Order: sequence, then C-alpha cells, then structure tokens
Amino acid sequence: MRDFYRWEMRDGGHSEASLEPVRALLSRKLHSALVAVSRQESACARAAPPDMKPYIIDGDPWYYYAQDGAKELVSTSANVSTQAASVDARLRYDDLAWTDTVILAKESGRWVIADIRFEQGGSLTASLLQYAQAAATECRPPA
Repeated sequence: MRDFYRWEMRDGGHSEASLEPVRALLSRKLHSALVAVSRQESACARAAPPDMKPYIIDGDPWYYYAQDGAKELVSTSANVSTQAASVDARLRYDDLAWTDTVILAKESGRWVIADIRFEQGGSLTASLLQYAQAAATECRPPA
C-alpha cells in the first residue's frame, strides 16, 4: 500500500503506460477503469481543435480532497479479515490533511486495491465513471 502511494505521489500519471508500475497492486476492475479513462482522455485530446484545451481531468483523480494530490502519506492503519481489508491512509498536502479509506480485496490469492473511498464522500471508481460519462459527452464531434 505504501508502495502505491509512493508511486502516485512521485510518478503517478494518467496514461495507460504510467499505470504499469502499480498494475499488480490494482484489482482488474480498477485497472480496467483507469485504462478506459486514459483512452477516453487520449480520444478527447485528438478530437479537440488545436487552439482548444481538450476535456481532461483537472487535478488528480486519485484524490477528492486536494486537486493537486497528496505530498505525504502521514500514516496508515488497517482493518483486515480473511477476504476483505481496508486501510485508512492519512494524507497531507501542505496544511491540508485528510484520511481516505483504501479498500483491498483478494484477487488470485493476493491483496489488491479495489477502490479508494474519499473522506468527503464518493470513491475513485465513482469519480472515474462520472469522468468517463462527462468526457464521452464533451468529446463528441460537433454536428
């Protein structure tokens, strides 16, 4: 889990290739959603006129509370059973601090990140689905 946050705060990106270092840490469902959003962003960039900013995620989709993401993983605490687990991740960006809950699930005999529930409500999966719907509408070619 700490490896994931270290990667995200240092190298995280939105391209399909940028997910490779953490692919093994993500559930198949979450990885697929992130790949789909990456492809949608690429399609939006291609569809936008050269003088117009394409429809893209403003800020970091991994974080609800701070648009620029976190600078520091302050601490974690886990609640684990045999098939499910959650880890409270205390994060900070300058003076702003929050706690997100990372939902872990067993997949192929190993723990993977299935979702992230944001302190302020919602989740990473819900944010990705909402983005994909909006991007699909915004990236339609003009009639």
